[in-house]
Amino acid sequence: MKSDTNNDACLSVRVKHIGPVMELEGKLSPKGQNLLFATSGTGKSFISRALRALDGPLGEGEKDIDPADVVSEESSDGALSLLEGTAEIARIAFDKTSGLISRFPSQYIFHVFSSDYVGAELASRSYELDGDIDHQIILGKENLELQDKEAELEKIVGDLDEAVLALSEAFQRGKDKLRKALSIRANLQDFSGLDLEKCRGTGKRPEKLPTSAVILEQFNALKAVPSDPEKPNLLAAMSVQLNVDEIRSLLERRIDQSTIAAEVKAKIEADREFFEKGVQLLKNDEECPFCTQKFDLDARSVIDAYLAYFADAEAKTRTSIRRMKGQTTAIRDELLRREANLNQAIIRYDALKVAFPSLSSTSLQDDAEPREKMFRLLDEVDGLLEEKAADITRSIWLRDDFSIEGLQARINEVRETNRTHIEKLNSTVDNSTSERLALQRRGCSAFNHDFREENKAAIDELAAKEVQRAALSDAIEALKKTSGDKVEAREKVADTLEELISFAFHGRYSFDRENFSVKRDQKNMVRGSDRTLSDGEKTVLAFCYFVAQSHLKIYEVGDYRKLYLIVDDPVSSVSFDYVYCICQILKTLRIDGGDIRINTNGSERPKLLILTHHDFFYNVVLNNNVVQKNALFQLVSRGHKHEIVNQKNFVAPHIFHLQHIIDVATSRASPNPATPNAVRSVLEGIWRFAYPQKADLQAFLNEANSQHAFQVRSVLIQDMSHGGKMWTESPLSADIETACKEAIEILRYYAPGQVESVGRFEGVLNPVNKAS
Repeated sequence: MKSDTNNDACLSVRVKHIGPVMELEGKLSPKGQNLLFATSGTGKSFISRALRALDGPLGEGEKDIDPADVVSEESSDGALSLLEGTAEIARIAFDKTSGLISRFPSQYIFHVFSSDYVGAELASRSYELDGDIDHQIILGKENLELQDKEAELEKIVGDLDEAVLALSEAFQRGKDKLRKALSIRANLQDFSGLDLEKCRGTGKRPEKLPTSAVILEQFNALKAVPSDPEKPNLLAAMSVQLNVDEIRSLLERRIDQSTIAAEVKAKIEADREFFEKGVQLLKNDEECPFCTQKFDLDARSVIDAYLAYFADAEAKTRTSIRRMKGQTTAIRDELLRREANLNQAIIRYDALKVAFPSLSSTSLQDDAEPREKMFRLLDEVDGLLEEKAADITRSIWLRDDFSIEGLQARINEVRETNRTHIEKLNSTVDNSTSERLALQRRGCSAFNHDFREENKAAIDELAAKEVQRAALSDAIEALKKTSGDKVEAREKVADTLEELISFAFHGRYSFDRENFSVKRDQKNMVRGSDRTLSDGEKTVLAFCYFVAQSHLKIYEVGDYRKLYLIVDDPVSSVSFDYVYCICQILKTLRIDGGDIRINTNGSERPKLLILTHHDFFYNVVLNNNVVQKNALFQLVSRGHKHEIVNQKNFVAPHIFHLQHIIDVATSRASPNPATPNAVRSVLEGIWRFAYPQKADLQAFLNEANSQHAFQVRSVLIQDMSHGGKMWTESPLSADIETACKEAIEILRYYAPGQVESVGRFEGVLNPVNKAS
């Protein structure tokens, strides 16, 4: 059965969307054993917890793990993938909002050692081992039907790999073409989220989602918009007045005919404006305003006739008629200007909107109907005024419901609606980036649907083969359960545990197979394991128990090849000799047929990924070739983007820890739960440099206090480096800050060059110490 991937393929780690703090895609080595060094807060725990969650609920009715226990507080979701080459060997995704976890089948069996494992498997049981094991492992015998199905499955898996590769390459080519066509930046979330598996699971195409070709056409139209296009604009709201009451009063009033001679009236009416201005220029009754000569009697009589006419009621009425007709003419001119302005705005709006899909279905309204009605009302008024001018003695009636105010209001309503559309269009033109971004996102969505439709046959065939593979896998598993002899997993666990405990504790502790318990000096521990074992011994016992429990994940002997061990900081609380012990186990651990043993020559090492933030442990692994040098890596934080870098030489996290301590001590950063561990790591480095002969860190701190009156909150930093909790934030935060300052004072004496830029702190040392 083709279950193993290419041994020469690099192991890759991919983490996405872990809040603002972590996004990672990095390669490890093609070796079967890799180590990843990571300082606190860089996401190491997420990787181990995510892989531990791959198993899901173990018992019937047992609740699944809460995604909030795995994903950081800053994020709503998280996802982890492990790949060998291009083949995905593990994948799990968490959604805190829905509480759902998505797991994908893996060809490997992942077994994770971490503080979570220790807490669940041993600490919760007071470090008493669980011997209640009814699991069995199938040793297997020759079975022709099983061999045929495994051969058939191997062929289908091969065909699937080829089909997936071909589709993946086509999908990537399509993505590259899409990115180029729509000028998409690679960091656009919708684009980076394009994935073949998600594409296959895409639902029904939304009715309003255009094809990629249409979106490309819209995008090109948007790009064609000039940098300073002619944008539509509108005149101000219409505000004209027509005194209907005055017109009605004038029309209804009867005016007597003037007694002025008809020839005088005719002469004046022939050029009324001339005569009106002329009589207005008369400054007195004696002389002409132009030639300044005295008027004779004849001239005086003619001028008097003109003046009498303009003082006459008839003349005043005709003047009012002309004034009112001037108002209607002005309103007509205003309506014509508005018509021309609106027509121009419509032309410009329609020319620009096609470049913006979000506005392409909109249009400006026309005000032709109320405008034409207003023209008719003006014609009606002008007609009545003409009738009145023809016979001022008549009483003419203007209908009671005559009004232009309602039509003017409707014209302004149309203008306001159009103004809203125009402002949105002009704003979109001025900020076309958002429209371009909307098109790019729509293009990504359309790409998924278009790709699935264009490759429907290949995708359907792939799905059919996956169904066939699943059916064959189920049939093979069923055959395995009925094929061959079986062995009790309890005995396998006991074998491995007995060997490991003997190796780790050199006879001081031993394993009682019958009672499935640990003895001290061949005697039962009366006080119990929890109260007898030291913290370091508990960690070593837990690690031995973890390795032995690997048998419980095996269902048939072939599964041993699939075992993948994830070891997350196995030495956080152990003394140096136990560090070497655990490293020796990791180096010599072997899969020997159906056994897990150490120091077995010629056998296969299990797949192994070690995660650690412990620099001493790292260096022991390096110096003793537990993991080959080209398989040693460090997880480095680059803001929210993290990187995996090859780290062949000694890891020196001292500088990272020291910088954090300085930042806390100088109030440039607030303390966090990892700060005490940073203090402890820095002080351990100074201890090894200044007093390597001292047995442990506390002995060094005692010496520093005795010789130089340095006082350090060692209990605090020890407790909080080993799982202590910050029960009351304010006092403990202050204590942690003080511990940072105290550590700097020790550094100032033993390694002054490291803190020469940091000023002294008042009140760190007690008065007696200062005086001395």
